[in-house]
Amino acid sequence: MTLAGVLAALGLSGHVAFGELAPFTPAVSDKLWQEAGDIVSGMSPGEQASERYACATGNWGDSGILDQWDQGRSPCWPSSLNMAASWDVELMARWASETAAEFGPANRGQLGPGMNVARFAWNGRLGEYHSGEDPHLGAKFIEAMMRAYREVSRHGVTPPLQVAKHFIANSIENSRTSITAHVDERTLFEVYYPPFVAAVEGGVSAIMCSYNLVQCTSGRCSGVRAYACANDDVLNKHLRDIMGFRGMVMSDWDATKCQPGADHSEGCRPGAYVAADVAAAAGLDLEMPACQTFRGGSHVNAEQRARHTEWAYLAAGRRMGGRRLSGDGKGPRGALRGNSTGRRLDGGFCCYWPQKGPSITTAEICRTCTSKTVGQPREWCHGAGTWCAGDDP
Repeated sequence: MTLAGVLAALGLSGHVAFGELAPFTPAVSDKLWQEAGDIVSGMSPGEQASERYACATGNWGDSGILDQWDQGRSPCWPSSLNMAASWDVELMARWASETAAEFGPANRGQLGPGMNVARFAWNGRLGEYHSGEDPHLGAKFIEAMMRAYREVSRHGVTPPLQVAKHFIANSIENSRTSITAHVDERTLFEVYYPPFVAAVEGGVSAIMCSYNLVQCTSGRCSGVRAYACANDDVLNKHLRDIMGFRGMVMSDWDATKCQPGADHSEGCRPGAYVAADVAAAAGLDLEMPACQTFRGGSHVNAEQRARHTEWAYLAAGRRMGGRRLSGDGKGPRGALRGNSTGRRLDGGFCCYWPQKGPSITTAEICRTCTSKTVGQPREWCHGAGTWCAGDDP
């Protein structure tokens, strides 16, 4: 598990229990960094190299499978673009406080805020983004949002972990997995980066890199054409070294897959995923959608790989570990709390693993559920759930 998700967890849920979250400052960042480093230093090289180290603990996993969606009633919130159109920073802070309070009690992570600056009116996902067309407005909104999220801790609510997205120059959805954004460094810092800078300065937990390729053509950039999730120029040189981001970089869903038209870019080959070493060295910490090691089999020889690279990311002081909830009963109601096999202590559990065809048996469903450690309490076994009877006393 790389150094970068432990910081995300420590920065929020790990400290609310001791009172209100302090404003995010360099001193807070340093303290959390030290705590995360202490945790990671106790891992073996194999654990450091494998993202699966924390996957079977507590509530780690896909939110649907873990029954995280059934939270009763929820208001219908204005869209992010609606908020941007208001030009009202105070209203943005109120919106953020309310959504944080709704997310927080379940100890969730939020795949947001979205902050892409609107460059093309026909981008079908503009409704997700807080920036509108103005990077300065976007930065002010994100600053207000980050502050409001931390302040909900005054009411005993653990703010959700936030994932700022999509980094970077993700301006259009058409051909988004093969299009290349050719952009100079000045334009990146003046147009695309300001909302992300505000997120970093506000203590955002994670950054999600985008589907597109980026070729930064000037300044400190090498000019190498690479996927945003395997791009040393934007992830390491800009995000980490200049902006000072110390949290986790995670990919968008399958954003490391080499698509036709882009499969000869940095680290790619046709029909494959970006080479694990290339993506990791370029600044990627977590490959989504599965809780897994990077595509390409780095888990097979994880310990050898870690020693070969000296797990250079740790030595460079740029990585944190993965979020791990305790599984002690304080998490969401869908949290599995059983033994290492995935069973509850009473031997039974409810499985919501998707069924593949009419001929699949209950035993097969239950075996899959056990192997994935995604069982649910019996009282929540309803609808499409399959009750798996146990043999424990």
